[in-house]
Amino acid sequence: MLRGPFSLGLFVVLVITDFTNVYPHSHMSLLPPPHTSDTMKQITRQTKNLHLYVSRGCPFAHRALIMRDLHKLDNISVDVVDPVLGDKGWVFSPSKEGCTKDTIYGLDTLRQVYEKVDPGYSGSITVPLLIDTHSNKLVSNESAQIAEMMDGEFDKRVKKSTDFVHKNITLAVYKVGFSKDQTAYNGAIKELFSALKKVEKDLRDSKYLAGDSLTAADVFLYTSIVRFDPVYVQRFKCNVGMIRHNFPWIHLWLRHLYWQVPAFRDTTDFSHIKQLYYDKGPESIIPAGPVPDIEKLEE
Repeated sequence: MLRGPFSLGLFVVLVITDFTNVYPHSHMSLLPPPHTSDTMKQITRQTKNLHLYVSRGCPFAHRALIMRDLHKLDNISVDVVDPVLGDKGWVFSPSKEGCTKDTIYGLDTLRQVYEKVDPGYSGSITVPLLIDTHSNKLVSNESAQIAEMMDGEFDKRVKKSTDFVHKNITLAVYKVGFSKDQTAYNGAIKELFSALKKVEKDLRDSKYLAGDSLTAADVFLYTSIVRFDPVYVQRFKCNVGMIRHNFPWIHLWLRHLYWQVPAFRDTTDFSHIKQLYYDKGPESIIPAGPVPDIEKLEE
């Protein structure tokens, strides 16, 4: 188990509540159920009142950043927390490269923002966090829902793909990395690489994960795959194979998105990604490799 006051375990607690039974990312929402397309579109039309808090290291927050850029929702303003989780949780470090201050309330920590927009809040302090600056209310801190608000209601095929990716890849890497014993690890790593093999086959047969068009399924998959070689292979013991060496169709798909679709490249910060997973304090060592972080797309 990873240890220390700046432990990655603090981040994982925000993602998985039980390493045997994997549950969705801790979340809440003030959207009235059901979360219909009309409800989501009504909220996203009011983009001048919306503000997004993210960590560039976090795969869940990365979903929202990509969707915002893909749909050119520039009126949704963004603040970026420090990628290193300390004893105060997510904090604002405006002097640090790639980070911002809290431009809405001038607060020091994301916990204070939660308390501002939802007094008495007692849940997990997670990113992404979407708020309404006009009413000073929390809109949602569930990454899949925020992505759907920006993208429009997912159709059945996209929903099936995003659910598969979320459970079998995004959360599965944590299940591998934080296995409690060898038996649990052996089972988890087998399940993860079986899922990757399925995705490899899907991307051999079509340009994108859910067909011939770029969809939310690709966004969800990308935020895990782009972290796989730089972080998960070593940090989470997912070293049965690397994307760049063992999954040629996923690798081609990844490089296509990164190098040819600006919303993916512009929101990917390898420095913040590595800091989130490796930086636990003054004695931390962040690995230099792999080199490069992502390979070029051949002409």
